[in-house]
Amino acid sequence: MVKKWMPVLLCFVLLFSFAGIGAAASIPQDCDSIQGQGELLFCSYSAKYENDNTLLVQGMFVNVGSSVVTQVDKLNIKVTDKNGTLIADAVWEKDPAMMQLNLKPGQTHLIDLPFDGALKGDVTTVDTSYEMDITLEQPAIQAKGSINIYVDDSPVKSEVAPFVKDGSTLVPLRAIFEAMGVNVAWDGPTQTVTATDDTNKLVLKIGEKKLTINGETVTFDVPAQIVEGSTFVPLRAVAESLNSYVFYGKFDDAVTIAIISK
Repeated sequence: MVKKWMPVLLCFVLLFSFAGIGAAASIPQDCDSIQGQGELLFCSYSAKYENDNTLLVQGMFVNVGSSVVTQVDKLNIKVTDKNGTLIADAVWEKDPAMMQLNLKPGQTHLIDLPFDGALKGDVTTVDTSYEMDITLEQPAIQAKGSINIYVDDSPVKSEVAPFVKDGSTLVPLRAIFEAMGVNVAWDGPTQTVTATDDTNKLVLKIGEKKLTINGETVTFDVPAQIVEGSTFVPLRAVAESLNSYVFYGKFDDAVTIAIISK
């Protein structure tokens, strides 16, 4: 086991969200985007007052590392309201719920955190900054140099592995979309991919640096391309076309991409 201390991070994880194609919601509200630096990220997605003195923050841990996170030994969270006012500050140490995480790479854990003695504020939106001490299980369980994709805690299987080209991470579109319950159709003569769910339609043409979602255009830096029979697009294109959170981490020379349905 390896103990790690993680510095103060502001909850605002590489995250894109777009009201587009995606599976049924599993996270009820918007999660703050986090630009995290550690293997385990914390993201808050809801805050409400339970009574005059208690603020309940709902959030999730996301493992974007290459090792199993066995536990959170200590967690300190500060909450600021919509106006930037600090309204809550609390520490959890050796908390039973956090001492039994055992999160594999790409997995998440939802948690409710009560802040007793919180000040009143506008919690329509909140920012949370945090410090945490975690314990990692060694050795790492992901291969060096690998790019690993998870959708709602489950690994995405693809015949062709994701890769990096011109600074962009390219991922298999069909494998990710089908893991999220999206229907994908291919038209060979026009080299066009069409993805649909109950209410949305995405259209993408091979060789182009754009796609459309319900008629709205999303652009990206590297064109969509076919590799060994599979359509690959930049991660950003997938992120902006899914009604999802996308978390990214690179540790021990392995990349973890966690896609979580809202």
